[in-house]
Amino acid sequence: MILLIVTLFIGFVVIGSVVPSLLPRLLSRKPRGTANGGSRMRPVGVSMVSLQYAMVLVVATLCALCSGLCAALIDSGDAVAASLRAGGGHVTMSLRTVSPMTASPMRGSDCQTDAVVQWIESERIRSPSSATVHVFADAAHCRWRQGGVYRASGTLGEPKYGQADAWLTLKDKSRDMMLETETPGRLDTAVEAMRHDFIDVTRRLSDQGRVLVPGLTMGVLGQDAYLPETGWSGFGRSGEAQPIDGNYAEALEDDFKAAGIMHLMAVSGGHFVLVAAMVTRLASFLLLPRWAKAVAVTVAYASLTMLMFPADSVLRAFAMGLFGVACLLAGRRSQALSALNWTVILSLMFDPSLAVSFGFALSCASVYGIVLLYDVIRRPMSRWMPGPLADAAAVTLAAQCLTLPIQVLMSPDIPIWSVPANCIAAPVVAFATVAGLASLLVSWALPSLGFMLAWLSGCGTWVLERCATLLGGDHTLAWPEGVPGMLGVCGAEIAVALAIWGIRYAIAARSAARGRSAPGEYRATWFEHAAGWWEETRGMLLKD
Repeated sequence: MILLIVTLFIGFVVIGSVVPSLLPRLLSRKPRGTANGGSRMRPVGVSMVSLQYAMVLVVATLCALCSGLCAALIDSGDAVAASLRAGGGHVTMSLRTVSPMTASPMRGSDCQTDAVVQWIESERIRSPSSATVHVFADAAHCRWRQGGVYRASGTLGEPKYGQADAWLTLKDKSRDMMLETETPGRLDTAVEAMRHDFIDVTRRLSDQGRVLVPGLTMGVLGQDAYLPETGWSGFGRSGEAQPIDGNYAEALEDDFKAAGIMHLMAVSGGHFVLVAAMVTRLASFLLLPRWAKAVAVTVAYASLTMLMFPADSVLRAFAMGLFGVACLLAGRRSQALSALNWTVILSLMFDPSLAVSFGFALSCASVYGIVLLYDVIRRPMSRWMPGPLADAAAVTLAAQCLTLPIQVLMSPDIPIWSVPANCIAAPVVAFATVAGLASLLVSWALPSLGFMLAWLSGCGTWVLERCATLLGGDHTLAWPEGVPGMLGVCGAEIAVALAIWGIRYAIAARSAARGRSAPGEYRATWFEHAAGWWEETRGMLLKD
């Protein structure tokens, strides 16, 4: 069955690649009375471009269905799925961890991690598997390292949330156990040490710095990072480290969500844009050739991806960045919309589970909004406010136009002051992020320098904390939850867009009727008038 689906998938890809290019010739006819014997072709009345787009859309839909069906069949036939259908229970597994260990939100568990199962043994029957499991463990079993292979015994159960195929819980010290059968590679060990040494350095900062600096830098809030007492290099060398107040951290996280700036605590395209800009400028300063710039940016992207905490938004940003590197190597201008389209297509093709990932959906929707709507929103706003403020507001509004329906599915509260909050945060985010990344790079070798850089990053996150405290809290709009709420947001956005378009059309028609402005006539903004007045005034005052 799977072989048949794969064959159909390959057939659909070939059809989608070949047939649209042949449509103009297949759907054309010879005109009557041609002087050269009728060798010239003339298209029929249907729109050839529309047919080509429709053909590509149909083939893409069939490919998506085949890919999703194949993934569903593989998951349903997996040994872990069979064990869950039998009721789960106590099992023994061999699994490889694919994410760092973090603090667990579940009562009775201290840490959590994600892993891929290699084999599962239940009732003395061992079966191979490729399922993903989310592991919860108590302090006695919190010795997981990313990239390691472990033999673990615990309770297998159905997942209550998340994308994992199953949950594995290790709580019973008399029955549950874990044993590392293969140590992580040198690269994984080095990356893990750098992360933990950086978090250890941030524990010497103020309350907000201990929470926000790791979140802005790596995508994990300080209270979510699990630091074992032993077994890691660098831990405990700073006697000034202070524990994080859980109540304060939870209240601060709620304020960030209510203010609409929680997305700053997730690694996305902003990190990659900053790193690419710095590497490109350095390469240009050194007069490196184009291929060397492309290699340097690729290495920087790969290094950044390894250092960040794994997330679907990081995957999207890394894949999209590689398309930009390909354009740089070819000497062509990067096209964000085309790169994003290819990123979404290939990501869903190779990992259909991303289709139900809120993180991947929010990341893609925000970029789509910025690419498609930024210029449309910025042009009228720039007539009434300074350029930097118009840029920040336009980016926020463009991203929220497409992400707000998805956010309502996750939380029915709509932030009221998200646009002012993002405008206040925009000037300090880049500085704080760069300082945090620099601290991450040096904390493992020079903890004193790492602390200084983390402190500078904490100065930027202090602005974010003040902004979230003032504009967050109860400043949210209650909204219906679920699909009705999502449809309501979509309807409200469409109504607002139509109202703005109608008002602009009415004003333009009225102005044209009164002869105030001719079609295409340029009219200076109030900001340009003020700038001109200042230049004339300064010239008069400084005139000899």
